Amino acid sequence: MLLEDLWWLEVHERSVSCVLDFEKRFRNVSVITQLNTVKDEINRLGSLRFAAETGQELVDFFSIDTIAAENTTDASAKKHRSRQKLRRHQAKRGNIPLNIQKVLWDQPACSNTKLIPAKLSLCIGMPMMIRNNAATDLCITKGQEAVVCGWQAVQGINGVRSLDTLFVRLQNPPMPVMIDGLPQNVVPLTRTSVTTCCSLPDDSSITISRSQVEVLPNFAMTEYASQGKTRENNVVDLTYSRSHQGYYTALSRGVSTAGTLILSGIHPSKITGGASGALRQEFREIEILDDITIHRFENKLPAKVAMADRRNPLITLFRAHKGVHYMPSGIHSALKWNKRDPFLEREDSEVEIVSPKQRKAQDIKPVDNMKEGWATTPSNNEQSEIVNFGVRQPNARTLKRSSDAPEPLDRLVVKKPKMDHTAAATRGLETSMSLYLNVPIGTQWRNNSCAYDAICTILFNAWREDPDSTTLSWHELQNDLLDSLTADFKDCHATGLRGSMRYSLEQVRDRLRQRMVSLSDEFAFGQYASTHEIMEHLLASSSPIMKSVRHCPNEHVVDGDERVNMSCEIVMTNAPAGYTVQQYVDNFAMALPRSCSYCEDNLVGQFSFT
Repeated sequence: MLLEDLWWLEVHERSVSCVLDFEKRFRNVSVITQLNTVKDEINRLGSLRFAAETGQELVDFFSIDTIAAENTTDASAKKHRSRQKLRRHQAKRGNIPLNIQKVLWDQPACSNTKLIPAKLSLCIGMPMMIRNNAATDLCITKGQEAVVCGWQAVQGINGVRSLDTLFVRLQNPPMPVMIDGLPQNVVPLTRTSVTTCCSLPDDSSITISRSQVEVLPNFAMTEYASQGKTRENNVVDLTYSRSHQGYYTALSRGVSTAGTLILSGIHPSKITGGASGALRQEFREIEILDDITIHRFENKLPAKVAMADRRNPLITLFRAHKGVHYMPSGIHSALKWNKRDPFLEREDSEVEIVSPKQRKAQDIKPVDNMKEGWATTPSNNEQSEIVNFGVRQPNARTLKRSSDAPEPLDRLVVKKPKMDHTAAATRGLETSMSLYLNVPIGTQWRNNSCAYDAICTILFNAWREDPDSTTLSWHELQNDLLDSLTADFKDCHATGLRGSMRYSLEQVRDRLRQRMVSLSDEFAFGQYASTHEIMEHLLASSSPIMKSVRHCPNEHVVDGDERVNMSCEIVMTNAPAGYTVQQYVDNFAMALPRSCSYCEDNLVGQFSFT
């Protein structure tokens, strides 16, 4: 990547005439972005803007959803699904309960695996994108762009309006389309039924059959959906592009610089620094394969090389024939290999086709060097429990096991001493509590909750090690926000068993988010938040916590007045090797943005707790 290329990507024209031209040229052009969540939000906002600008009202059309069985013939997939620790809504095949249906209708298209919208908000002239290959001979294909011309609606479940047929005018189809009774390039799109798995706000899922016209507003599309398109006007959002491949896919859709509009700044690190080793190896192999093709065309390829029927053996034989230092002519300097960066030989994995009979006959063989082992688990006042880890026998399926035979490896037998039911119940509760207290508990991500997930997970697991003492320590800050969080921790902690909790940790996190929203608009729900800013509010105190003194690292005289800090938050910077956390806190110092008037070095703030 040349420096001039980076300059080109950073060009921004600020003249008024250019901005007005942009308004007209790029007004309703679909934005290419990386994430489906971003695409859905741009489409939602674009629909509202389009309706307002054209003086129309959006008409909502709701999907017709029913509970669907999870259809699969793959036995391994069924086993995997049964092992998943995912709470699924249990319902009989048929209509969905109204409370769940309303939640489904409020979800964006990206919340289900097939990206079928639960609600389509339409008006005449709105740009749309077709999402399925309904009729390829009529140019009704996935990714085809169109505009709304009209619709036919029916009354769906629960009395809401549902779309039966949508009429759209195809934009720049490969060929003109004529259907009797309709204008040129106007085609009907009918409702289809698709089985899809929907994610709900509480991170549970439900498999449904969704009946809806498979289209989406076309104010944004993903990089994947843009592949193969050539656009006179190309608007791209590179914020979430993960690598240079994403940059290339988005930018290469445009045909000119004048027709390219980059909405956000670029990240030079994603398109500089050289190709990764795997990508460089792939390009090297392509260069060699290209050279092999030339040799084959010119009848210069030896028969022993030409007989190779797979990629890796073909490259290996060709390099053995030409020599390991041979490189095709014209290869780019960045792809050349040497001793420090050698060409990596790759071997094909051995492939063995196993028939169903062979697979059934195969079983876990006994391990020769495995012997029967015994371990004791001490208990307080009871006889020690004896746990037997046995060995799987060769004919475990056919032989009857005697009473003193070792248990199979996949079974664990605990021989417990006799005890009354009360003692057993108490012991089980203590075991559950012990496991609960020893295993860290975290939250599942939801709606850009990264900062809140980190804070709640760390604070909760620190608090539950000694709830009473930690609660008193935190209460000394006299911070209502932290006190409310601690109270929620108590309700979440409860008896230590998840079934008896008033709140889950996810609900505690969401309650914290609601309180932060009420404090400031910068914590708006659904937006990314700064962990540092949240902790500033959580760890603030009504009285001074720390004091700091500024000094020059070169010992020049500066204003050394003491300053007080009302927060106990400490920013972690580089610490000397071997420093403990306590040593870091006791000697906390950090560079300040203000510089010394004599040497112009940054002043250092030395902090201490009051």
